[in-house]
Amino acid sequence: MIADDDPISRRVNKDIFSSFGFDVDLVVNGREAIERFKTSIQENVPYALICLDMVMPFFDGTYALNEIRHIEANANDTDKAPIPIAMMTSKEGKRNRSSILSKRSLCHAYLFKPLSIDVIDELLIKLKLQEQT
Repeated sequence: MIADDDPISRRVNKDIFSSFGFDVDLVVNGREAIERFKTSIQENVPYALICLDMVMPFFDGTYALNEIRHIEANANDTDKAPIPIAMMTSKEGKRNRSSILSKRSLCHAYLFKPLSIDVIDELLIKLKLQEQT
């Protein structure tokens, strides 16, 4: 799942992940990301990876990250590993290091936009996510 309020970023990022064989759900804000995550848990079809933009309306990425981790912690199946989550931010977001560092234990990676095929390839290798083709 990719949560990003910018339509161009959503489309480009979907194309990148699709090139690796992933089916991608797109949402436009943190509230939709939380709801889509809840549905995936209820239907027992978990996401392989969630990418959250840090700055979005109707719950930003940090809020969505906290809520998703809370939902996971309260789920009945405690044997499952947390779903990998990557936080995305613009290059200007690099200045907000304190917010990024404070959430490091809750997420698996930080990505600076615009994303590229090389960055996603490195992320997938780091997370040991095989191509979905």
